[in-house]
Amino acid sequence: MKFRKENIGIELTREGIYACSHEGRFRITSFEELKKVSAGKSLGVAIGRDVLFVRKYSFPVEALEDIKEAVILNIEEIFPLKEPLTVSVLPLEASEKEVECLIFAIPQSLYDQLLSLPKLRFLVPSPALYRYLGDGLFYRNLREGLYEKVLIKDSKLTDTVLSEKADGKVIEDEYSVACLALEALLKGEPLEPVFYDRRRFFPIKIGKRYIYTAVGVFIFLLLGLGAMAYDLYYLKGKLNRVNEEIEKIQPLADRYETKLREVNAKRTILQLLKDGDFLETFADLVDVLPAKTKIVNLYYDGKSMTIEGYTPSLSLLTQSLQGKYRDVQVQASQLKPPYGQPFKIRVGL
Repeated sequence: MKFRKENIGIELTREGIYACSHEGRFRITSFEELKKVSAGKSLGVAIGRDVLFVRKYSFPVEALEDIKEAVILNIEEIFPLKEPLTVSVLPLEASEKEVECLIFAIPQSLYDQLLSLPKLRFLVPSPALYRYLGDGLFYRNLREGLYEKVLIKDSKLTDTVLSEKADGKVIEDEYSVACLALEALLKGEPLEPVFYDRRRFFPIKIGKRYIYTAVGVFIFLLLGLGAMAYDLYYLKGKLNRVNEEIEKIQPLADRYETKLREVNAKRTILQLLKDGDFLETFADLVDVLPAKTKIVNLYYDGKSMTIEGYTPSLSLLTQSLQGKYRDVQVQASQLKPPYGQPFKIRVGL
């Protein structure tokens, strides 16, 4: 097996580990064999789609600058799995309120195993390399009965979904992610998204000897501040959603308050009905009220009566009362009725 310039492009799948060489793509049977084959050579590794956990997820747009920290803080909600995960995030598009992301994850144990490779240059989800294929919709044949549906728009991955059927163009053996990984390795291009975890928020370098203590302290402080900032963004989003729910139920609360006032008004009337004078006075007032007029509050002091409620026509109600009583005063009402117009009117007796 011959490799170009001592570089190897690798794709790790459930079916095996595949490498790209002058002889074409070949299969490596185990991780130990990969260590032997890659000894002294630089590696670019892509994690196959059938190994990845993938989910689309939306965050508040304010968290875009700290999107990696945002993913880590919400990892248990995004992937409700028991095993520890290492994740990678690709922002897709942002609106005024939210940013939609494509999030990839692999088991932490696999991530640590791959980090043990001595000359690992980069580690990416295989869909991160598809942009080399150009725009469009295609299916990649992963194995018998399993395809990957891929959508690329504006040279950027938009979606990747596992499918049992292919309803479009299918790419078979002539397409090798291992060779795309080798191409990226030879070009030395920065790749996004890279895998990261709570300890590592930057692309994998040639070796760990370049990581200085000062850099570690800076990253620790940066992550701490980023987490605090995202907490504020997250709480702000929660508060906005609570306010939206309150706005939705406010009409119901207003109707409940109106109905409660109606009940209290009826209780007041029942108490006043024990007074014969009130009974006759109230009956005379009700007699001139327009149809479908509801009284929710009532005040009576023997000299005047104040009624509050809602009616289909406030002008008709006022005219009816002015035709029977000399002293009619229209006052402001704070009611929010289910229909009609609110009123509060005092009549002198």
